[in-house]
Amino acid sequence: MQNIKIRSRTILCALCRVPAGCCAVHAAHSVAVNDQEVRRLYVAAAFQNQGIGTLLLQTALEHPHLRDADRIFLDVWAQNRGAQRLYERFGFVVVGERPFVVESGAETSCDLIMLRRADRSAGI
Repeated sequence: MQNIKIRSRTILCALCRVPAGCCAVHAAHSVAVNDQEVRRLYVAAAFQNQGIGTLLLQTALEHPHLRDADRIFLDVWAQNRGAQRLYERFGFVVVGERPFVVESGAETSCDLIMLRRADRSAGI
């Protein structure tokens, strides 16, 4: 049995009381007032390719902060094609990239910046 809970702006998913995935909804760091961001959408390895990512993203997009947003941004690891395909199915497109830098200041990889505009319908 799956269980989705939204606490504040964090969405948690559990299957049979086992954490399966999570994501967070935040105001985007941009100039526009009504921009929002999906952050840290993660699915535990044991639960990947079972629709959990789709469920989490669908739930996030139904959150009032995202549902009413003009633009929604997210970052995704450039090498994670599975996640990129998921986001593309929901209307996200790549609009840029940036280095992924850890706290020590070392650049470890590249993230793609993806965007979904308000005129896109939620869901696949």
